Amino acid sequence: SKRSVRRRRRNSRLRRIVVVASSSSSVRRLMRHLETATAENETLNAKVRVGRDEDHPERGLTLLANRPLRAEEVVVSLPRKARVMRAVSDDDEEDIYSWSKALAKQLEFDESERKKHGMWLQSLPKEAPKVPGIYMGIEDIERWVKDVQLRERLIRSRKDHCAFVKEMNNNEKDNKRDLSRMRSFLQSRMFTDGKQRWNAPLIDFCNHEEEANCFVRTNVGKENKQGKTATAEICDDDSVKVGTEEEFFELVVSDEGPIDVDEPLTITYANADNTSLFFEQYGFLLDGGDSTAFLNSVDSVEKFLAES
Repeated sequence: SKRSVRRRRRNSRLRRIVVVASSSSSVRRLMRHLETATAENETLNAKVRVGRDEDHPERGLTLLANRPLRAEEVVVSLPRKARVMRAVSDDDEEDIYSWSKALAKQLEFDESERKKHGMWLQSLPKEAPKVPGIYMGIEDIERWVKDVQLRERLIRSRKDHCAFVKEMNNNEKDNKRDLSRMRSFLQSRMFTDGKQRWNAPLIDFCNHEEEANCFVRTNVGKENKQGKTATAEICDDDSVKVGTEEEFFELVVSDEGPIDVDEPLTITYANADNTSLFFEQYGFLLDGGDSTAFLNSVDSVEKFLAES
């Protein structure tokens, strides 16, 4: 069947991802917090858990099914009050990194913001993905990134990040690491519809899969604006008036379900042919085939680009 073929492809893919730890107790607290915010009749823990894919433990933490999930079932539904919401500015199109500076500053140093979103912040893994415009050195960018426009963007972003850290008077290693870590999480875990950006607690543990078994959507009242690609415009209907408590961001099982117990829940971050976006924003690379190399060190980028 098509589903069996998809599963065989998923199991045959070669992936490398930084192995990081997120406290299981912090994830459980996050799930209880979300259950309170969403008034779910069934506990989230009955449906899903955060853990490691036994078939591919090297992928790190992911969202796994605790019970069979039927096709088109809503797995997680997040109201606006459970998310960080920020408007997209006109400048965001010119630089995909600059927007995360102000939000990272707030989430690192504003105690009221940290308290408000504490459950989500505590659930994040200890190590962030190594987003190249934040972590990759200029010499490495110049040496290994062959695309001229991408290379120039990354160099500009890296210089801007260093200036941002210096401006914040956080030249000590710990403070620099915290700002870099937070910006990388924001870059790789925030969703957008082109008008707003938001985080998605618990949903953001879903790994990328080209033939994903779930998708995300914005649910406004009875209007469901589906997004088969997570970073595409999810809700583009200007006629829909969104209130502060009537919009939900949902993780939904695809119509090709069901999902078996212990099976990872996956979504599609972006179209597979947009390799530049995968590298620049999410910190991993596609080889044009089935395999995906996750960026967990400069060495992995060097090896990947040297062989491509």
